[in-house]
Amino acid sequence: KARSIHGFLSGIYASLCAYQLTQRNKPKIQIMESVA
Repeated sequence: KARSIHGFLSGIYASLCAYQLTQRNKPKIQIMESVA
């Protein structure tokens, strides 16, 4: 279960990172950095 959860979170994080790169929204990037 640990691996599946880790993979799931990694997928979400990757999606958010890709979204941030397309939007180039600094505030959102800062929020993700604080969460990560």
